[in-house]
Amino acid sequence: MGALILPLLLIAYPDGQALAILIPMFLLTDILTMAVYRHKIAWRILLRLLVFMVLGCGIGALLLSYLDPGEFTLAIGSIILGMLVLSIYLERSNSQCIKTPAVAAGSGVFAGFISMTANSAGPIISLYMMQQQLGKTSYVSTRAWVAGLVNVAKVPMLISIGLLNIETAKTSLSALPSLLVGCALGFLILKKINLKQMTWAIRVLILFAAIKLLFN
Repeated sequence: MGALILPLLLIAYPDGQALAILIPMFLLTDILTMAVYRHKIAWRILLRLLVFMVLGCGIGALLLSYLDPGEFTLAIGSIILGMLVLSIYLERSNSQCIKTPAVAAGSGVFAGFISMTANSAGPIISLYMMQQQLGKTSYVSTRAWVAGLVNVAKVPMLISIGLLNIETAKTSLSALPSLLVGCALGFLILKKINLKQMTWAIRVLILFAAIKLLFN
């Protein structure tokens, strides 16, 4: 869902501030999710992935510090479009490509980079987690904690490059009521349609939003 929210937000805030505005909102939902899914966490797998993802986040933050608003919007649109294609490919191919430690480490760094720059590392994280042969509860819990801890790690990075500040935090707080309304609407909609329909509806919206960024 982050891959959809970011491009929409970038239409209103065409620079890296959009990322900073999202972080407090994501952290709120992360805290709630982590509180619910706090059992059967595969800590060894979590920590191994987290180290490389934080490294990737650092690389992403370094890139963000050098991009001007126009370059940033173009880069994010391209990354999100690429991740959309990747998510469809991975879903259809049932890929088992992350096997060796070197590939797993590289995937973690790449996932961190994508998470920092475009909030759309979900397909990579899901692929990695699915290949760890975890039970359903362990998979969901570990994935939730990875996402939450990575977002926590982003905070000092975004502050250090000047994107996260008092003004962006105020904007985030002002958007919280809308976030809660959106969560409620999403819950109601999800009860009416199946997960596959919801996934494709989101993908179509992501596609249009990414194209808007590329050709804005």
